[in-house]
Amino acid sequence: MMVNSGSNLGKKFYGCSLWPTANYNFFRWVEDVGKTNVSEWEELEGKLLEKETFIAQLEVEKKILEEKIKKLKMKRDIQEALQDMRNELCQLHGAMCKYARGEKYTLIAFVMS
Repeated sequence: MMVNSGSNLGKKFYGCSLWPTANYNFFRWVEDVGKTNVSEWEELEGKLLEKETFIAQLEVEKKILEEKIKKLKMKRDIQEALQDMRNELCQLHGAMCKYARGEKYTLIAFVMS
């Protein structure tokens, strides 16, 4: 990356690509990279490994949450289908009661005649 304003305009650096959204405290001027000693590199490698591990954990959690969402959507769809069936059953029951009353009155009229 390169500084695009201020007193260091045009100066190249390495930094966290997620900055400013997330800051993983990684910053080095390109010109200083060769001056970094071995212990600093080991420390940076350790930090990088920690971040990669954290990212892997987040990806696993994301997959788990996606599965939960999928199951909840299926449950919602089943509940909606069940409610539709209940409504249809109520309509059928009402129609059957209406039909039965009609037959009852027809039978009474037939007997009375």
